[in-house]
Amino acid sequence: MLDILLSVNAWALDSRYLNIYQPIILKRLAEGKSFQDFFATEKDDHQSSSAPYQSTFYQSAYNSGSQAGNPVTVQVIKIKGTMLKEVGACQAGTSTARVVAALEEAFKNPDVGAIVLESDTPGGAVDGTEVLGNTVKNAPKPVVTFVNGLTASAGYWVASQSQHIVMSSKTTSYVGSIGTLVAHLDESGWLAKEGYKVTYITADASVHKVLGNSSEPLSAEALDMFKARLNSINDTFISTVKDGRGKKLSGKEDVFTAKVYNGNQAIQHGLADSIGTIKDAINIAASLARKNVSSSTQSPKSNAYMSFPKLSALFNRGQEVSADAEVTEIQAANAENALIEKDNLISSLQTQLAAKDKEITDLKATHQATVDQLNTQIAQKDTAITQKEGEIARLEQWHNEQQVVNSGTQDLVNTITQTATQLSPNAQKAQEHLNETKNIKAKKGIA
Repeated sequence: MLDILLSVNAWALDSRYLNIYQPIILKRLAEGKSFQDFFATEKDDHQSSSAPYQSTFYQSAYNSGSQAGNPVTVQVIKIKGTMLKEVGACQAGTSTARVVAALEEAFKNPDVGAIVLESDTPGGAVDGTEVLGNTVKNAPKPVVTFVNGLTASAGYWVASQSQHIVMSSKTTSYVGSIGTLVAHLDESGWLAKEGYKVTYITADASVHKVLGNSSEPLSAEALDMFKARLNSINDTFISTVKDGRGKKLSGKEDVFTAKVYNGNQAIQHGLADSIGTIKDAINIAASLARKNVSSSTQSPKSNAYMSFPKLSALFNRGQEVSADAEVTEIQAANAENALIEKDNLISSLQTQLAAKDKEITDLKATHQATVDQLNTQIAQKDTAITQKEGEIARLEQWHNEQQVVNSGTQDLVNTITQTATQLSPNAQKAQEHLNETKNIKAKKGIA
């Protein structure tokens, strides 16, 4: 694995994949272990499949008119794992050369009407990717890509050249990472620790022969060389994607910074076309193939769009179209699919609008019910307040009556007090007389 990483001139590989294996590689290097068995447990089933897949399920949206299309054999070719030009027996991944060979066989096979690339790859080596991308771009039969998880970097380079890209999930399938990188491993410290010193001897004129080798730290000159090489490859990568996706790219965001996008985001930015299953991808490919056959049996200047009812409506309901207005069958199919998707979007928006209207009606009803309930509570509160006011009035009346009673009582107390005050001197005299009488009796011994 180490020799593969360091020997490839440039990678179109998602950096997260590289980050997964880099610590393992460095650890094995430090331990002096071999990399031959690194992926030995991986079976050769990562190689592309060449078995044709018979499509028997079709979506009515892709049928001509209301008639079901004839069955079309769609060949499914897998691109799984790291993409390399050639893959050895103990290496995991997909050989781009073998995929090219499988595609060329499918093109020659009269029983195969279309191809689906089932892709789950972080990308891989640039060498071989451009050839595979061009093979898909120039395919004489429809090619659809089904993103079964991740299709990043070199994988997206190839996918962008297909006529339609189907994402397996809105949130857990990804495309993008449109960018390039190269790995440089500085082994000088480890070599010195182990007691090794590497000396490269080159011809006098071969000044760049060992530039950027792993036995020495990366020099500024080597860095500039790698940067220039990567920038050139990256420019080709970006222009290829732009050419493949064309006006589908929304331009809402710069998608060429190596960022990865999920299914929803990919469709929003024009990096993918739809969400679906492998069967959906097969049906789309079969539909494109049927339309290819249909167009080949019609005059190029008459009823050219009759197999595309929605597209035909844009051209005066299928009236004769001049030669300078003709488009290829694949372009027409893509336009038809775009119109169908727009109709589906409009239908979805109408459904959402109806749901919102119902939600507003329900909210109004709920609001009215709440208002009625509050009015009832306010009426109840008003009744309670009226009752409390009546109680307060009765208490005030009682308080006034008590004040009258208390006033009469106070007058009586005052009268008694006054009378007592008046009687008080006579009582004192009487007491003094009584005391004097007691004293006389006591002296005389009278009891």
